[in-house]
Amino acid sequence: MNGLQYIRCSGDIRTYIKDIMKNWILFSLLTLGLGLTTSCGGGNAEETDATTGGNKIILANENWATSNVLTYLTKAILEEEGYEVQVKNFSIEKIFVEMKQGDVDVFMDVWYDAHSIYLYEFGEVEDYGTVYDGCQLGWAVPAYSKFVNIGDLTKDPEAFGGTIFGIRKDAGVMLATKAVIQENNWNFEVKNLETQELSKQLQASKSQGKEFVTAAWTPDWKNAEYDLRFLKDTSGLFGKSDEIRKMGREGFAATFPEAHKIIEAIYIEDEQFSDFLNLMRDVRNPEKVEAIAKEWVANNRSIVDEWLAIAKKEEATL
Repeated sequence: MNGLQYIRCSGDIRTYIKDIMKNWILFSLLTLGLGLTTSCGGGNAEETDATTGGNKIILANENWATSNVLTYLTKAILEEEGYEVQVKNFSIEKIFVEMKQGDVDVFMDVWYDAHSIYLYEFGEVEDYGTVYDGCQLGWAVPAYSKFVNIGDLTKDPEAFGGTIFGIRKDAGVMLATKAVIQENNWNFEVKNLETQELSKQLQASKSQGKEFVTAAWTPDWKNAEYDLRFLKDTSGLFGKSDEIRKMGREGFAATFPEAHKIIEAIYIEDEQFSDFLNLMRDVRNPEKVEAIAKEWVANNRSIVDEWLAIAKKEEATL
């Protein structure tokens, strides 16, 4: 069983939550103020706007390149169509809680396998289809590394310090990483870093010609920037591939039928996504991210118009 299957399997997922993440999730919910009182209590102005058929749509976002691309692309398109759109940044696990509670409308960056633990734990969402297909999760090394297969790492862990560098622990690739390590009883340390910290770590290690191992995924601009090479996953530890899907709170499609059809129609090809990600890179400032998204829409008008035409054709059948 590979790491993603381990996460997705309903029987194992209970064990996974209990043995690995129970305390972390409970702690996160408490510290983020998402206890039972919040779940059952009154919302805020944004919640009212999002659930009463008003013109405001709230998009959830995790402030990293892939999510920024998909979220702000959607924002730019919906605003062109006359909607008021607000973006709210959260950690991954909180996004699913907020969506379940109806406090946000849509999340454009759901990695179907890698985020399956959140879909299991906080389900009750609407699925609007695939936005990008062909994602890869795994571990990568610099091109000059002596390591070829994931299994090779156990033969000489001292060469890379026995450490797997990665991003925030709630990211899908990190959940899979932890599952793979625990399932195989490997004595590797996982070092969780913010995206910019990870970039600095990779740059520093590469400039010194050091061996290093990092959790990696595609699409991601860092693969080309730091000349990373995925380790061969001959045992299928991380599964074959993943897809990014668009999901929303229950009732969103009924409340915003036209916007829902637009969101359903958005599908980005590999080359388009790679170019867009390269523009975003380490950009975190919301105004700059939004400006880049609007520029991309302007420069790729034919693609966007095709999505809108598909959406309008679907709307005609409502």
